[in-house]
Amino acid sequence: MKALFSLLLLGSAQAQTLTLPGPITVEVSGISGTAQTQLQQQLQQSLLPQLQQQWALLKDEQYWPAAQLFASTGQWPAQATLLQQAWQQCEAWWQQQRSYHCRFGAARKVWRQASATELPDRVKLRREARQLLGQTGTALRPLPDLQGFAQAVLLDDALEKVRTSVHNRWPEASLHLKFGHWQAQFGPTALDVAAFAETIQNPLTAIRLQQQVLLQANLPDAGAKAAVWHPLEAWPVQYGPAVAVTSQSFSRAWLLAQALTAVSPAQRKQSLPQDTDAALWREWQQDPAAAPQFQASASWFGQLQAAAAWQQSQQLQLQLELPALQRQAKRPYVSAWLSQHGQWQAQLLLLGEQPRWYSELRSWWRQANQQPGKQFDQLAGATRRAGWHQFLWDARLPDGRPLPAGDYILHLEAAREGGGREQLKLPLHWPLQQPLLQQGQHELGQVRVEAQPVSAPASAAAVNPSG
Repeated sequence: MKALFSLLLLGSAQAQTLTLPGPITVEVSGISGTAQTQLQQQLQQSLLPQLQQQWALLKDEQYWPAAQLFASTGQWPAQATLLQQAWQQCEAWWQQQRSYHCRFGAARKVWRQASATELPDRVKLRREARQLLGQTGTALRPLPDLQGFAQAVLLDDALEKVRTSVHNRWPEASLHLKFGHWQAQFGPTALDVAAFAETIQNPLTAIRLQQQVLLQANLPDAGAKAAVWHPLEAWPVQYGPAVAVTSQSFSRAWLLAQALTAVSPAQRKQSLPQDTDAALWREWQQDPAAAPQFQASASWFGQLQAAAAWQQSQQLQLQLELPALQRQAKRPYVSAWLSQHGQWQAQLLLLGEQPRWYSELRSWWRQANQQPGKQFDQLAGATRRAGWHQFLWDARLPDGRPLPAGDYILHLEAAREGGGREQLKLPLHWPLQQPLLQQGQHELGQVRVEAQPVSAPASAAAVNPSG
């Protein structure tokens, strides 16, 4: 039988390996040979029976009857405390965050039975999804979709037991847990790991893990069984990015990863509720041989192995006035981008979500079309009504590097369907020492540009990393 759980103890003596059930690998370093024997015996007694029972609950032959009992009676089987705990945690997350839930078990079964040539009825699934999301209280009895999330809950429980066993007696020890593409590192020693197990030399994937977990979702080899749902309809996310998340627990990281896969690129940063969470997205690409494209949250850069080279002290705040127009006038499309010596550098802002109108922004469109592989419609936000609007740009280039010091031109262009068109150019020296002011004439009003410390709380709308 294949070994499903291994405990590797690294101390002053030769390394020893213990094999237990559950596809988990645990490495403990920094303890003596005598302590190794004590820890092996303790974990065999406390962890082995629980892992055997709970892991079996996640197999189809036990999981689906338990889930069906809950859907019928609102009660879980007596031995299914793991599933009950996972359901309560996932529902609490949905009620608080409204970003992901575990209610689409029936849809999961439909999709697993579907053939490659005949997809499920999307209208029917969407209708059933809306009914499920409208249920509350005792009326809420869906067929839960918990096999993925319950793995994360089980890992948290196992990790806590191992941490308690190790650190209560050997606080100097370091603990590394690994489960497939998921990892955790706790203790005084940090661990260098690669997100997405990248073999390419990309510094954005090379992080230093310490006192946290790393969880990855929507990987190319995940398969239909692990598909991520759009939380408002029972339909898998198509062409969504792979996501790597670091957080304080596997359960939190799992829910964040599902939510961050399903949201639009414009919503990604706002979907990370705490600074202790960080994420890296690997964009979906039709050509698997093409160079991967990454997008990182602001907190991701601080845990890079080469963090010093990626530090950013300033971000750029753009305050933009859109003049009041006639009552029937369309709202303008607006683009802001940065150039240097006539060469494109970064996209700061794009307002307008209908790509067919982008060509009305003529100067921007000529330069945008020269940027290979850039999907500007994924960076776009909604048009804005007349008045003042604030936007915050992270001052990073498309590959995530901080904007180098130097002289740039900030371009702003606005155009309306059936209306006017206007472009402004502001010379900008970075880092910015003084605010920049300029007054538009027709489609643009006053423009103010100033630097903000990265650590300052942002009151403006966050602008996506450059595209």
